[in-house]
Amino acid sequence: MDKRFVDFNYMLKLKQKLIASGKEEVILFGIGSGLDKVYKSLPFYTIKYVVDTDESKWGTITEQGLEIKSPNHLLEEKKDNIFILITSSSYYEICSQLTDWGFREDIDFVYALPNVPMPTGLYPNQEILVTCCGSGGGVFHINLRDDTITKLMSGDFRGISYGPNGYCVLNESSIFFLDEKFAVYKEKKLHDRDFDLHGIAYDDGRFFIIETATNTLTVYDEHSMEIEKQLNLSKPDEDLNHINDIFVGEESIYLSMLSMKGLTKNLWTDRQDGAIVEFDKKTLEPKNIIKQNLNFPHSVKVYNGELYYCESLNFNVVKKDEELVSYGGFTRGIESDGRLLYIGQSTFRNAIAHTVKSVSMDAGIHIFDPMHRTTRMIKLDTDNVYGILLVK
Repeated sequence: MDKRFVDFNYMLKLKQKLIASGKEEVILFGIGSGLDKVYKSLPFYTIKYVVDTDESKWGTITEQGLEIKSPNHLLEEKKDNIFILITSSSYYEICSQLTDWGFREDIDFVYALPNVPMPTGLYPNQEILVTCCGSGGGVFHINLRDDTITKLMSGDFRGISYGPNGYCVLNESSIFFLDEKFAVYKEKKLHDRDFDLHGIAYDDGRFFIIETATNTLTVYDEHSMEIEKQLNLSKPDEDLNHINDIFVGEESIYLSMLSMKGLTKNLWTDRQDGAIVEFDKKTLEPKNIIKQNLNFPHSVKVYNGELYYCESLNFNVVKKDEELVSYGGFTRGIESDGRLLYIGQSTFRNAIAHTVKSVSMDAGIHIFDPMHRTTRMIKLDTDNVYGILLVK
């Protein structure tokens, strides 16, 4: 086909994106060779202006008669009115910048050229905190832009959450409070013996903490750290359900557990009894069995109304009913920045099932781009990754 003619399939898809957005004004991002193709594919749309990172071009006019402005002008616009079409090959860098400014991909902006360039966006300008248990355990800070790893604390740590003044992490029996610079400013021992504390969430002045050894969810007042209420799934003298993580939403609490019926003493013969169960946030009454017959579920999360979790012995991450990605090792720990997923992998330490052909013995963090199905891994000097949290 003569490339001088418009690709009508491409034109149609671009128009459909614009119609679906419901936005009134179109702004282009990028003055490279892709600008003219996009401009000619939108004959019935008025383009407000074009932005570009090249300062020498600001204030000048393109061949198409569009004024070139600084990208900072986008911050002066009302997000509900504008739709941004990226017309540059630097898609991932621009996507990251727009996301940092509060624009949402597919809602406020899209890549407007026919073929998305090869991904370069797996080095995001983000920082994460990672808790690890077992050998080499501790709390790690990772700058994902250059993979700088700093071990902040040593020990057997599991749950991690935002707190009233920064962050909080759990070991077997205590909660540690970290400030915004990751320094421990307080430690509160919750029990005199090992209650095998796992998941933690902070919400509306309360801490929700999983006591795995006693099959219990305990709610603590933020200020007094006194117990407000408790939920016991089974008798408290034996770890039967192995509740391991928690997510607190607006009205519901979601718990992941290795056994719904209480079979963890026979995990390796009855290991398909894992579940994710929903409870009422106020009363702690059960509402719904969201998922059951799972193979070692961990790290339950809800992002934008969608349920995510690791099915650890299937080495994967699941979104609702869809396997998003699978790796070669034990998955545990999920975090999302709205574009990328950060997924923990631990060294596999149990008997390998005959259905598994190979197992990765690495531990670390996978950075996964669901849109383009690309991933890379940052290895950690530890055996067991547990929780992941974005630095605010």
